[in-house]
Amino acid sequence: MKSNKRFLAIMVAATTIISTSCTKNDETTPEEMDEKTLEYANFDYSSFNFGNLNSNDLAISNADTHLISSAGELKEGYIGSEKIHYQINDQGDYVLGGDMLLPKGVVITDEAVPTAKGAIPYGVRGWTNGVIPIQFTPGVPSQNRNSIIQAAGVWANRLGVRFVYYNPSQHRNYIRVIANGADYSRLGMYGGAQDLSTNDPYVSVAIHELGHALGLAHEHQRSDRNNHIIAYVNNPNISIQGTQNLTSFDWASIMLYPSKSIGGGRYDMVRRSDNRPFTNAIEYGRRNGTSYGPSNSDIQALRQFY
Repeated sequence: MKSNKRFLAIMVAATTIISTSCTKNDETTPEEMDEKTLEYANFDYSSFNFGNLNSNDLAISNADTHLISSAGELKEGYIGSEKIHYQINDQGDYVLGGDMLLPKGVVITDEAVPTAKGAIPYGVRGWTNGVIPIQFTPGVPSQNRNSIIQAAGVWANRLGVRFVYYNPSQHRNYIRVIANGADYSRLGMYGGAQDLSTNDPYVSVAIHELGHALGLAHEHQRSDRNNHIIAYVNNPNISIQGTQNLTSFDWASIMLYPSKSIGGGRYDMVRRSDNRPFTNAIEYGRRNGTSYGPSNSDIQALRQFY
């Protein structure tokens, strides 16, 4: 979601996963340490919906989800042979899609480099053994903290991963939850402390950002999205990206952005089938008093990691 301090990632959508692997490294395994799981079992999940949506459900609403990036001018380049559109934020990070940060070691070139094609150059990694340590910094409001924990419970239940409290004597890689006035996350296991910022306390927003942290990119930026969506503006949050698509395009994906009004009755994205703008699972749920979680395709895509 939005951020003045735009963080980027590359690519895995309910759609698309580009990974190195989820093989064991030198991290401590769950069997070797006494870890405390987040208290997501304390929350009620009976009102959650997991993907019973289709494109006809997603009639446009007037909800403004504030997804337009302010990270800087849009640039074009290549990672290996895949063309990308990106920005550079004030910290010098490469930003893709408005709320994802490019992994370490990824090189952007002006021209395609066919020999670099494949999963490894993208550097996206799943969390070792499916265990994700989390640290909450003191400035995170209690409502946002609870949303992150509840969102973690949704992913844990559907994907079989485990979120635990960060312990510096046990964990080298972990998510550091901050409140930085925006919602953003790094993609996959980045290495060391990686920030996830929470601003909107709505739980489906937290599910979206944890989706990035687990390894998912945006559904509306898949390499095949032009078969389903027409984009009318040059906006880095909706620009098409080179992705390896492991599932069919999914309107119910928690990683899909909604259309946004650009004035004069026009929208930045419309459905190719009928030229109508669309909302997404997050805003559809917010409007109808329910909460949507990851779709079946979101889970299927992440099975490549976990």
